[in-house]
Amino acid sequence: MAVGLGVVSAGTAGAASSCAQISITPGVQSPTLTPKTATITAGGCAAYTNNTALPAKVTVGKLSTVVNPNGVATFVERAAGRFAVTAQEQFQGQNIGGAGSGTLVVKAKPAPKPTASSPPPRPSTSPSSARPSATPASSGPVVATTTPTQAPPTTPGLTPAPNQSGQGNPPVIVGIPPPTPTPSSPPEAVERAQLQPPSGRAAGLPAAIAALLVVGVAAGFIRVLLAEPAGVIVPRPS
Repeated sequence: MAVGLGVVSAGTAGAASSCAQISITPGVQSPTLTPKTATITAGGCAAYTNNTALPAKVTVGKLSTVVNPNGVATFVERAAGRFAVTAQEQFQGQNIGGAGSGTLVVKAKPAPKPTASSPPPRPSTSPSSARPSATPASSGPVVATTTPTQAPPTTPGLTPAPNQSGQGNPPVIVGIPPPTPTPSSPPEAVERAQLQPPSGRAAGLPAAIAALLVVGVAAGFIRVLLAEPAGVIVPRPS
């Protein structure tokens, strides 16, 4: 049997309603414990109720107390083990008759269960996260791609003939009146150049150049004549 570290108290049946209940009833030669074996958890309690006509001394392990008729003896055991239980009737403080016996089993407290930790979050397998990112990995310039838009259909037409300035007429847009064409005029400098008659200076320049050429040729001819030696004229025989 184990030696317990318990506490015993005497009271009424209502105070020990949460404990294991053991009844002490009269027997032929000794009181009877019902049930004979009671089981509690360490730190729990066992309540023994005296249903005899005489006081009864209840002993659990090394703890004992005297319970009057219809009284309750409560034992609190904090150590696990098996404890011997006896119940002995008394008269004027003396034991009479035999002693009823039983057993109190105290189980150890269960170990606290570890708290279940939350599982780590699983990566999402959605299609959007599985697609590769279109963002380039390098830190270089990023070229934004644009979707080309189809130009609106244009109404076919004839290309207008070029005007006097060499430029074609502006295109005609349906629903918008065409702009009024502005008559093009030749530059003022061209008109003045065409209307002014040739000046005398422009006409005399070629004549002066021609006179200089004539004078130069004549001077060269004279120099050639002067360079020739004077010869004797010999008459030709007849």
